[in-house]
Amino acid sequence: MAETADTMMRRVRRRAPALAPKFEKLCRAIERAGPSVVAFSGGVDSSLLAYIASRIHPETLCAVACSETYTAEERGRAKAFAKAHGLEFVEIRTKELANPQAPERTVPYVNTLLSLLD
Repeated sequence: MAETADTMMRRVRRRAPALAPKFEKLCRAIERAGPSVVAFSGGVDSSLLAYIASRIHPETLCAVACSETYTAEERGRAKAFAKAHGLEFVEIRTKELANPQAPERTVPYVNTLLSLLD
């Protein structure tokens, strides 16, 4: 069930008032964006974004790029988080090391995910 941004913002205002303005800005941006694909690694940043986006738009898809540099442990944590929070989750096999830009992972990671989801 979708949780409104307003409901989440009320909780944040009550529990962490100093974070409320930034949280509100994030929620409003997610509301405007509509259902999205989150490049999900299972790390803190993408987990927070995936959780909030999925609560506001349940159709949000959390996509994990699985490659030679993404360990089984990282993949397991990402899957466990997605399952525990009811996130729609998909794994996409990539060949990151075949990309000459592999050391600069973020941009190739996102570009690869987007191209494979088309």
